[in-house]
Amino acid sequence: MSASPLVQIQPLSQSGYEQLACGYGYRATHVHGVGRAGSIWADLGQEAHRLISEYINHLVETRQPTDYDFFDALVTGASPEALDGLDRVREALVIDSEKVFGTEQYIGLDKDFSLVAMEQVEHGHRTGGDPRIEYEGTLDLILLHSATEAEIPDWKNHFYIAAPESFQSKFYPLLLFCAMPSLEIVHFRLEYLRWGVNRVVTFTREDLPRLKRMAIAARKRQRRLIELDKEPKATPHKGCAYCPLSLNGCPIDKSNPYAKLSAKERLRLQIYLDAAAKVNQAILKEWAQKQVISVKDENGVTYTGSFVPRQRTRYALDTVLPVVDAWDREHPDDPLRSRLAVGASELNELAKAKKKRPGLADALGSIVVTNDNTAIKYGSGSVSTLVRNVPIVNTLEVSPSCC
Repeated sequence: MSASPLVQIQPLSQSGYEQLACGYGYRATHVHGVGRAGSIWADLGQEAHRLISEYINHLVETRQPTDYDFFDALVTGASPEALDGLDRVREALVIDSEKVFGTEQYIGLDKDFSLVAMEQVEHGHRTGGDPRIEYEGTLDLILLHSATEAEIPDWKNHFYIAAPESFQSKFYPLLLFCAMPSLEIVHFRLEYLRWGVNRVVTFTREDLPRLKRMAIAARKRQRRLIELDKEPKATPHKGCAYCPLSLNGCPIDKSNPYAKLSAKERLRLQIYLDAAAKVNQAILKEWAQKQVISVKDENGVTYTGSFVPRQRTRYALDTVLPVVDAWDREHPDDPLRSRLAVGASELNELAKAKKKRPGLADALGSIVVTNDNTAIKYGSGSVSTLVRNVPIVNTLEVSPSCC
């Protein structure tokens, strides 16, 4: 791919930041004009955002907290995949029109983080550009709880419930802090439509310097990529699934783990690897009962397989609570008791003895605190496996007969 003439550097945005993960792919899109591949999930997200925005705007105009008839008419004809999440919005979304500042609210800042543009846009896209704008984003909804406190709900239709630690969760509060100088607190809330749960992170104006440093660093990387006189290396990342170069033009398409196997092939590989690891570990345990097993890899690093002593640390409640209470009395600014929780495994085991401890399970059920999350699940019939972090396998070659 040859170098292109000087091009205008687009403002840094959340979606643009995601593309920066692969410099080669970023330049293909923003320097050489290669069109990005579409995605059914992106289309579903845009559809859900549009419908929710129209619904909220209607509630604000009519001064209503809900309007189920309007919502049902609005989503008539929506795709079945989008309806799966929108049904939960229908039941959960209650609007205080006095707090709604706007939906699909575009914010554009200049290089000094001063406000250039703040306006409501259609379907999340601003039609005209301003060369002064260097940082931009479109916020799904802005709620003003007071002159100093705001909230940014952001709708997600993802299968995976992630902690609010992404670039977006920091970038959008940065945009709002700069657009509204009176704000002292901004809450960013991810609303996972598919599951009906949310995740919240809060920032204060004291966080503004580090949020700016984060944005400046990303902007510098963006500029460097645009201004290069030769193409950078391609880097595998989750965006490969949508990159048009993965089919033709990616310099690492033969070794890229995202392009090498399809999603179905990778699932088959994972099932095979789990089964192989289970058998292999059982054999290693039997050998390790009699001897320490050592092996050195090609880099000279030695790995050892052996049985080693291990201790589990636990604290009995009747002895630890007095210690915690004493701390709370001496440090009222840092209380601990309300932040501690007892693991469910041992309590659930005690509650199983229903004849010996009648009513214990019901009593525990009335005070239990749950935290909804997701884990990748795969299996067949009654046998399934839950894995929270599935490793990407880059080099293992597996013949079709084994996976």
